[in-house]
Amino acid sequence: MMASSAAAHVQTVRVGEQTLTVRDVQPADRSSVLALHERVFGPGATPAWFEWKYGSGADQGRSEGVGVWHEGALIAHCAGIPRRLWRAGSSIEGLQIGDVMVDPGWRGILTRRGPFFHASQRLYATRLGKLGQRPFQLGFGFPNERHMRLAVKSHLAYDGGRLHDLRWSTSDPTGQTALHWSWRWEAMAHDDPSTLDEIDRAWLAMRREGAAMTLGERDHRYVKWRYLDRPDQQYQLFRLRHVWPSRKVGIAVMRLRQPQSQWLDWIGPRKWLIAACRACRAQAAQFGAQELAAWASPLVVDALRDSAWRHNSVTACLGIPASSDLIEADVPQLNWWLMGGDTDFL
Repeated sequence: MMASSAAAHVQTVRVGEQTLTVRDVQPADRSSVLALHERVFGPGATPAWFEWKYGSGADQGRSEGVGVWHEGALIAHCAGIPRRLWRAGSSIEGLQIGDVMVDPGWRGILTRRGPFFHASQRLYATRLGKLGQRPFQLGFGFPNERHMRLAVKSHLAYDGGRLHDLRWSTSDPTGQTALHWSWRWEAMAHDDPSTLDEIDRAWLAMRREGAAMTLGERDHRYVKWRYLDRPDQQYQLFRLRHVWPSRKVGIAVMRLRQPQSQWLDWIGPRKWLIAACRACRAQAAQFGAQELAAWASPLVVDALRDSAWRHNSVTACLGIPASSDLIEADVPQLNWWLMGGDTDFL
């Protein structure tokens, strides 16, 4: 049972014998969010990360969160990052669900109506819905199997399918990573003004051929925020183009590490994806990594089917909040194009 307090934006709920407070997260709650993040995920989240993700500036993430408090301590949290989506060729306002956290001491109460439910339910109900009634029309997130089952049973979300972890060896005994002579692969300087223009050209080409899919916007504003301005990670951008004069360009985003490098994103023509995969494998090998990995929705998996991966396994679920402006029968038709960069944590 839920009862509103005198302040309409604050609610109290009963979970077992405990009384909990549910309200929106404010900037003053930064230390509480960071402390809970460390208890759940380990060290790594910093004040700079919080400002990058939750700051309200035009060049910040503008995430919105809901927290559940017990005796003044934050015990559960659910947030959403605004992300413009393109569905069937038209833009809609999306909300990327993230930072879903429950304090380890309360995980035994991970029930249908526990802290997880109340944080998520309030966020979805107040942010997601029909155009003109709520600010966002379609939500998506990447829960694990346990949270996905719980969200479905609680009628919080629809099961949107699975994401795959693809991996390729960077060793090349058969020359599989060699690009044809007509291709050029080049590192892109983050501070070069032409980089942002090329991102927009690549994104326009990708968007034009994406009428049958649902994909997140990848223009220069998004790429700058997601990859170039992030304070706790370092990503590299690479340009793929043909030798002969052409304005067509594709852009790959990588996180180069040893022993495994990650291919986070692709912006550009879908038909270039196999060539981009070869170039990413060669780049990872040059860095000294033994393996290249990428997250991929089924649509991306299909586009990479001839890329000679050596590993393919399910790595995450795709959850679609039921408060979104759709019905369950619409979910299989969304046809998502998703890679690791569409998460906020890789």
